[in-house]
Amino acid sequence: MRMRFTSILITDEEQSLDFYVNKLGFKLVVDNPLPWGGRFLMLAPTDGGTKLVMSKPLPNRPDAQPGGFSNIAWECDDVDAIYEELRAKGVTFTQPPTRSAWGGVEAIFADPDGNTFLLQQGHMG
Repeated sequence: MRMRFTSILITDEEQSLDFYVNKLGFKLVVDNPLPWGGRFLMLAPTDGGTKLVMSKPLPNRPDAQPGGFSNIAWECDDVDAIYEELRAKGVTFTQPPTRSAWGGVEAIFADPDGNTFLLQQGHMG
């Protein structure tokens, strides 16, 4: 088995698409309307791997809202370089590159809805 996708909640599809495609460089893979309104959006990171699905909160889950720590980590070869590149594009970081307890380097950035993500360098296993 392998992980197909993970998902986050967003508030504005166009704003999120702009952020993930134009700032992070992801590729739009699926853009389908949902029966209750809004869109099902699936994006692929530049180097492949697990895809990211974005949607507005589901009507049967009023407790699930955008924002907060996503528990999603993006791996890269040079956190410092990606940090500088993304900051230059206007991406907000809540933590600059920092040596982690597990031995790698991590930075934390946020999307327009306040969903936060780890940017990591180093092997965990």
